[in-house]
Amino acid sequence: MSMNEQMNHAEESILHTYNRFPVVFEKGDGCYLYDSEGKEYLDFAAGIAVNSLGYHYPGYDEALKDPDFITTDDCGVVLKYLPETKIYVVEGEDSNMKLTYKEDFYLIEKLFQLRMTNFQEHALTDDEKEKLQGKVIVLFGASSGIGFDLMNLCCDCGAVVYGFSRSMNHVDIQDLDSVRSAFSSVAKEVDRIDYVIDTASVLYKEPLAYMSYEQIEETIDINYKGMVHVAKEAYPYLEKSCGQLVFYTSSSYTRGRMNYSIYSSTKCATVNFVQALAEEWGSLGIRVNCVNPERTKTPMRTKNFGIEPEDTLLKSMDVAVATAKLLVSDLTGQVIDIKLKLI
Repeated sequence: MSMNEQMNHAEESILHTYNRFPVVFEKGDGCYLYDSEGKEYLDFAAGIAVNSLGYHYPGYDEALKDPDFITTDDCGVVLKYLPETKIYVVEGEDSNMKLTYKEDFYLIEKLFQLRMTNFQEHALTDDEKEKLQGKVIVLFGASSGIGFDLMNLCCDCGAVVYGFSRSMNHVDIQDLDSVRSAFSSVAKEVDRIDYVIDTASVLYKEPLAYMSYEQIEETIDINYKGMVHVAKEAYPYLEKSCGQLVFYTSSSYTRGRMNYSIYSSTKCATVNFVQALAEEWGSLGIRVNCVNPERTKTPMRTKNFGIEPEDTLLKSMDVAVATAKLLVSDLTGQVIDIKLKLI
């Protein structure tokens, strides 16, 4: 059968997505392909099209004869079926990773994330400080803990920070009008808002059966509804500035924790909310992220867990520094993990 006849025959079986190139390949050997007319081609994609060993590798010829053949990599084939062949180990990096299972996508994403910005360094670079200079930041939950340290850190870098909280200036994110008024007051003084950060949160460490409905409602109203209020009211300002919105989750978002089921579930909701908004607002240039610190020494944690060994807790300033690094990055839709052992 001629090349043209083979192509016409194939037309009945393939999708007409792309125009066909006038060639019909009949066989491959190593990194070479051969067409129906005997012409030889060097295939630069052989390692992708077949495997890293190329076409018609003798090790696979033997492997395919084995009814118990199971492998996830080419080296395994060589080692088992061509034991006389030398295999050399090339030193790589910890971040090199093979994508084999769907779970690997999550791990690889985290590795890329950490390589782009070193969130584990507990000091800002000169470049990061310069990028913060002159930026206008609205920060909810600024009276203590991470919010207080972040406000001071950004001010020291030359940013203009407007801090709000219930104790500082009676701004309560449970109350939509309170949030709206906070943004309006800032808009009267400046012509843009670059970053909006919500560190406000509440935790009651009690079994659900013993929590009052007032405690449950307050947790949901601050941790979830308050987050929604902040996001929706921040939208027109961030759309104008192509800015960033940052929230905080907790390590308990991956698995509900006994004695704080309501808190854990609101932090899980935070991650879903951030990921959804990042997709909704991405085309507008608005970035949306959340920070996920391990156990951190804050007034809220001390109130619920008492005095704990200092070396088992992150410092709130470490989390503040990681947040500032996030502000000047290009990331969106990410959960930034801050871990004690890497600080």
